[in-house]
Amino acid sequence: MADWSAELPGKAAEGNSGHPEDHNKIVAAIREVRTNVDEIELTPGDDGHTPEITFNGTKIVVDGVEGPDLKGDPGDDGAPGDDGAPGTPGDDGEPGKDGFPTEEQWNTLVARVEALESGE
Repeated sequence: MADWSAELPGKAAEGNSGHPEDHNKIVAAIREVRTNVDEIELTPGDDGHTPEITFNGTKIVVDGVEGPDLKGDPGDDGAPGDDGAPGTPGDDGEPGKDGFPTEEQWNTLVARVEALESGE
């Protein structure tokens, strides 16, 4: 396991003092990791050859020879997400046509009014 010397800051909370100091600690830790990674060398094989390892997309390439695809099978579909926020209202529609009654509807209405007026 790696031996780290850069001290990381504690858990952050809104309004904490010491923001610049915490930032500097994080930067120091990142620099330490970069240095450690840069210093890693591949162990030569029994023949003394250190392989050149690169990638072609998700396939590993060792000394120019393409190996297996390291991309796994697709996982299961996730659960459905929450419904989104309601959209903006649409434009107003065209004005409706005037609602004139048919002759039969008019005659029925007149008959009802006359019946009410005569007390029937």
